Amino acid sequence: MNTTVLLLAMVLVLLAILTADVLIFRLRQKEMQKHDRVLFPFCQLRRDVIRFLHVNVMVEAGSISRAEYKTTRQLLSVLDATIHNYNEYKTSMFNVRKIVKHIEMYREASETALEPPDHPEIREFHERIRRLLIEAFLVYTPLIRWELALRMVAFAYRIARQDRERRREAEYVIESAEKVRNDARRYNVGNSGVRYA
Repeated sequence: MNTTVLLLAMVLVLLAILTADVLIFRLRQKEMQKHDRVLFPFCQLRRDVIRFLHVNVMVEAGSISRAEYKTTRQLLSVLDATIHNYNEYKTSMFNVRKIVKHIEMYREASETALEPPDHPEIREFHERIRRLLIEAFLVYTPLIRWELALRMVAFAYRIARQDRERRREAEYVIESAEKVRNDARRYNVGNSGVRYA
């Protein structure tokens, strides 16, 4: 009987360990899928920008203007910084401060060019990086969609709690005033029938 219980306990412990391992594996797999879904599009955009620069500067020399080249190089620098600092930017759940800093860096880099590029491919690169930054932010901050609703619920709860406390205080004041009135009536009636107003 004791060996059966011991054997059953060992099986349960092994099942618990196996379940924990499966859960840990699944969480790591989900994290890698998130990593792939966010980082790979940035890498693909960087490859496309490098290919564009290679074709338009090395193969077809002079096919883009100096301003377009400068804008594209700055965009490439932003992409390099984004990919290099990827692990730092994804650490926080509500990463608003870091994403705003990164978007400001991108905006400064895109505005310091001599003139806005009219090249359709460069405009498409800029649209892609804007879209990718927003998508990456939403992937790593999934609760941001609910943050406003949660704040509204917390605000409504605080207001209801304050209202309830005010009502209790008002009821206490009314009860106290009623007791004082009753005490004053008893005192005035019992004091030789003279009433004070």
